[in-house]
Formats: sequence, structure tokens, C-alpha cells
Amino acid sequence: MKTNLYHYIFIWQVKDSQRMEDFKLQGTLEELVKGWCKEERGKVEGLVLDKKGIKLKVSTEEALYSTKFLKKIQRQMEAFFKKAEIFLDTEVSYWEGNPFVITHYPQEAKGEERLEKLLQSVLEVGYYDLKEYFTYDVGIFRDYLLQKNLGVIDHGDRVYLVDIQALKKPIYLNCFDCTKIHQYGCCCGSPCDFGGRNLKNFKMHLPFIEEEVRYADEVSYQAIKERGGFIRNEGQIRAYNGHCTLLIKEGESYKCVAHKYALDHQIPIYDLCPLSCLMYPLEIMELITNKQKKILFFTSVIDPYFANKFGRWGSYASLGMEMRCLKKEAHNEIFKEEHYRPVYEVNRELICHEWGKLFFDALKVLM
Repeated sequence: MKTNLYHYIFIWQVKDSQRMEDFKLQGTLEELVKGWCKEERGKVEGLVLDKKGIKLKVSTEEALYSTKFLKKIQRQMEAFFKKAEIFLDTEVSYWEGNPFVITHYPQEAKGEERLEKLLQSVLEVGYYDLKEYFTYDVGIFRDYLLQKNLGVIDHGDRVYLVDIQALKKPIYLNCFDCTKIHQYGCCCGSPCDFGGRNLKNFKMHLPFIEEEVRYADEVSYQAIKERGGFIRNEGQIRAYNGHCTLLIKEGESYKCVAHKYALDHQIPIYDLCPLSCLMYPLEIMELITNKQKKILFFTSVIDPYFANKFGRWGSYASLGMEMRCLKKEAHNEIFKEEHYRPVYEVNRELICHEWGKLFFDALKVLM
């Protein structure tokens, strides 16, 4: 992408895209769209019409009012479809769900009118899947974001901000390999808290999970029960011997018994384990605006300053472990160079579970 241009990608899911393919509309629609975009001083970089729907790529020298532009283009396409009699008159709508609007800015957020307005409206910042918010550092947090090259995904009335460079960072995160070197891996820190949804599911399975711990280590099981059990009512997992009570020793390393239980019983781990355990180093934050609108911010905690100041886990360096999983240049016989992947790819399953594959595809376009 040319860095001095604004890039927009509009994605529509069409109810009967096969009919459009059958009518061979690609060329005709592309010429029409070029004319519509020219009115907005935009250039069509590409238009794809296939069984997935319609994807339109547009570049401009000045920022578009993207949602207004979207509605205009959508109305014009609907008029064209009707005139061409592509769909039956009985169709209620041509579209399947809300379209995605993906915006790639040519520079850092500071100086971009829309981004500045969004960030100025933020009153408090919290963490996805937790009831934890902070207000005392919002100004510093805002200044930090203004220095970033942020992408935006609009989907219906939801807005997602994306720290592009943070999500493109290559990492190698595999608990089974990591614990060959470090007994606990990332789990050597304080236990993570449950969100409300997974806490309810976890409590249903807790008696069986407790039995797994008892079978693995009777002494630890009894000590944990005597100290109040595995979790507090509010969803906080207790610590035992300096680590999470759900860690059980297996050979020379420790494994999460909840994760193991979910895999053994074919339960999606994202429905049972704390999401804060599963998303690392992906960080997802909730920005609450003065209009009580919730914006989700996608980043990672690889930047030590961000991790220490704003991340839910603190700095990875505080774990006293090698940084090999975050440093591709430090690869070795266990952390193989070819296994490093971008943060967003490593967390693909979690993102798809929470927001769906279409959202992940939109996120991938920004990268």
C-alpha cells in the first residue's frame, strides 16, 4: 500500500451471490463503481465479486466519511441490481448482515480527525472479558495511542481500533514446547480472573476438574481445599505455592488442568478457561466513550512500556524467563524459526470464537 494514501475496503455479504456470478456482472459493476468513486475523488484499486460477496478497495488522498460513502455506494448498487433484475422482487434485502468498512490510515493517529475525536471521547478503559477498568491514566493512554498507526474496522454500530504493527509482530507461543524449558511457561505469574460467561461454565465442571487435581496430587488438593478451594465466588482463581491452583505437575513441567480437561472432554477451551489465560500476548481493551459507546482496541503486550503501564498481565520480562518466544532472532532447536507467526494468526481461533470468521478476515485485510 502507498503510505501517503488512505485505503478503504468495503465488504458486503450478498444473500445470493451465485446469481451475480451467473449474470457475469464483474465488468459492468466495476465500471459503474469507478464512476461513483470518481465523484468522491477516490480511485478503485480493485473489485471482487464472488461467492463470498463483494469486496471493494478504494484509495483517496484525503480521508473519506467512510460510513456515508458506504451508504451511498450501497444504494447505487441496489438500484443497479433492481434495474438488471438480478434478484427477485420479493427479496427483502440483498445483503446478509452488516457490511464491513476497513480503514488503513497513511500516518499515526495524531492529526487524523476521526481518530482524534474517537480517542478524545474516551472516559475509561477496561479489559475485554473482565470487570476491570481504569480512569486515572486515560490521558496518558490516549497520548500513547495517538502515536500509533491505527487501523479501523466498522461493522454495524461497532467500532474496532487495531494497532497494526503490534498484531503483525511474529511470536512463537506453544505451551508444550515452552514448558520443555520453563516449568510453568507463562502461567508462572498470578492466576487470571474469569469473565462472567466462562465462570458459569467452569463452576459446572469444577467438581470433575477438582478430581483431576486430586488424582494428580492428593497432598496439593487437600491443601487447596483447606485454604478455601480453587476459586473465589467473584471468579478469582486462588494461588497455591506461588502459582495458579489449576496447574498440575506432569513429569518435569506443569500443565493447566482446566485446559487439559476441556481438550479431553471436547469442550471448546474458549468456553471453559479464562480468556485472559488464552489470549496472551493479544490484548483486547474496551474504551468507553462519553456517549457510553464501547470501542474495542486490539493490540499486543510485546511493547514493554505498554505491558507495564496498561496491559492486564504486566510485562513478560517480569516473569524472569527468556524472551525467546517474542524474539524470532533468538530461535533455537525448540523455538524453530519457521514456527513464528504474527500475533493475530496465533490467536485466530480465539478471535473467530468471539467475533466470527468474517471479522477475522476483515482484521487480516488490515495486516
